Order: sequence, then C-alpha cells, then structure tokens
Amino acid sequence: MAPNNNYNNKGNFSQNRNNNGNKGYQNHNNGSAKKEAQSVPYKQLSDLNYVDTAEEVVKTLERDNKDKIKLTTSQIRNLLAMTSEILNKINSSKSAEETNPEISPAIVQYLNSFKIRSVYECGRTPSVKDFINKAHILEHLKEIKTMNDCELFCHYMEALVAYHRYQGGKD
Repeated sequence: MAPNNNYNNKGNFSQNRNNNGNKGYQNHNNGSAKKEAQSVPYKQLSDLNYVDTAEEVVKTLERDNKDKIKLTTSQIRNLLAMTSEILNKINSSKSAEETNPEISPAIVQYLNSFKIRSVYECGRTPSVKDFINKAHILEHLKEIKTMNDCELFCHYMEALVAYHRYQGGKD
C-alpha cells in the first residue's frame, strides 16, 4: 500500500491515493470556497443606466484567491482600444450624423471586427469570456441600430474599464 501523500498546492487541494491506489484530489476548503457571483440580468443600455450597469457587472466578475478580479487590465484595455477607434470615427462624422443617424458602413465594419475579436478572446481566455458574458457585450452589439446606440455602447465600454480599475482589476 502506497503512503498517503498529502501536500497543499495553490488550489488548496491535496493529492492522495484512494483505496484503489489511484491518484485523487480532495478539496480541503471545509466549505469556505466563495460562491460564484451571479450575472447581472440583461438590460438594454440607456443614457440613464449604462454607468450603473457597468458597476454591477464589474462587481460580479470572477476573482482569484486574493479577491482580485481575474480579468487583467491589458485584456480589457485591448477591447476598449477597439471601441475607442469606433468612437473616434463617430466623432469625426458628427456633422453627417445630424442629417443621417444611421450607422455608416465603415462603423459597421469596426463593430463586426470588435465582435469577432471579442468572440476570439472568449475562446482564448476564460476571464475574458466571463467578462463578455456578464457584460452582455454580444447582446448589446446586436442592439446597435443608430449612431447614438453605437456611441452609448462605446461609453458603456469606457465605464466597464473604469469600474474594473476602481474595483482593483489585475495589472
């Protein structure tokens, strides 16, 4: 019979051999594991709610053992950089917007690129997937019909980054 090899690792689990001699893992948290935060229900963005919605979303993001948000600043800022380009395009075409509130083909291309990049990052990094899902980014992108909707979405992304930083997101 093999000796019982109990040792702690970062996940607060210990490795041991069960009665059949197979390796197994036991959780030694004694029920102290944190509950996973619930998602914020989807709400259509408006000028009145996007800041509060961003704050609620960031409060629900996955955290590590030190209670820091797992999503890193660089991961969220990469997404913000793309929305900043969209916002710059919107601002450069402000005079045209007053006569035509529809989204220009150039901005539609930027939005599609943002959507593709978001989906790619979701598949690549679990913390980004958590963020995209809890912030309902893909749903909000589908709701964009006018230049004002697009601008509101960009401001929502800015608010998410700001609250991520305020809540102590990882560097």
